[in-house]
Amino acid sequence: MSGWSRSAEPSWVRKSTGASSEGTATPSARMSGWSRSAKPSWVRRSTGASSEGTLGSSARMSGCSCSAKPSWVRRSTGASSEGTATPSARMSGWSRSAEPSWVRRSTGASSEGTATPSARMSGWSRSAEPSWVRRSTGASSEGTATPSARMSGWSCSAKPSWVRRSTGASSEGTLGLTSWGLW
Repeated sequence: MSGWSRSAEPSWVRKSTGASSEGTATPSARMSGWSRSAKPSWVRRSTGASSEGTLGSSARMSGCSCSAKPSWVRRSTGASSEGTATPSARMSGWSRSAEPSWVRRSTGASSEGTATPSARMSGWSRSAEPSWVRRSTGASSEGTATPSARMSGWSCSAKPSWVRRSTGASSEGTLGLTSWGLW
């Protein structure tokens, strides 16, 4: 865990950059884009990036951090906002995931589920939840919530799916990516 330091204090994490502001003080109104984490965090000293959760980053999960908290995931960008608080109305485009998630700090992409992404599945994340798949693009929206009427062109898949985060393409089914090949 070289280059990481332990903080037992709650921290404020700037989601746009991953920078962490340690301490219990509340950021002022001018510190927009920060979110609250009451959990201890691991902070990478070289970059200031914060790894939320009680687990450290393993060598094989370089750049990824574990969060056992429910998270809100912005589907348009893949950015993850940890915490139990509900995003406000202004945070449109976010969806709810009650599962623990793995968040890749280098890109902000979120890997839903309890399974650890494997090295050979680079860029893919596991979702055991039912998913909504946009037929026109193949983009996948994980979660149990039904898309609203305005989300025309979405179809429901109750099966687990593998989602390629770089493109949003979804591979439905319980099997891996045998037919898709490896990237």
